[in-house]
Amino acid sequence: MKESSLSDYNMAISPVISVLILVIIAISAATVFYSWFSGIQNAGQENGGKLSGQLMLGLSGVLKIEDVYVNTLGNSTIYIRNLGNIELSNFTVYGNGELYKTADITLKKGELGEINTSKISVEGKTYTIKIIASQGAEDTTSIIAGG
Repeated sequence: MKESSLSDYNMAISPVISVLILVIIAISAATVFYSWFSGIQNAGQENGGKLSGQLMLGLSGVLKIEDVYVNTLGNSTIYIRNLGNIELSNFTVYGNGELYKTADITLKKGELGEINTSKISVEGKTYTIKIIASQGAEDTTSIIAGG
């Protein structure tokens, strides 16, 4: 009968240990992937729900810049109309990407309102005016002051 030596014992256990290590690595990788995928899917569902709600609100709230009047002193009046189905309020006015003014006015459906500002003052300069209501409705127009 052959005596078993320590080296034979190690060689017989080595494949079993390597298989166990591979199984543990595979299970760990699957767990990490599942956690990662679940997190992405939950975040996507939450963001999708928020975006669809904002989109529906934006679709029912429609803002239109009707006209911009600039007088010789550089004061201007921006006329806006609510063309949507909801009341619009708390407007933010941007000109050329810069915050010009916030206006705490409320426009009912179909109502015309005005926002006064002195930021449009350089004659001949092109201004891109963007107005956003707190409900998400917005409109943008470009004008040439004094032109």
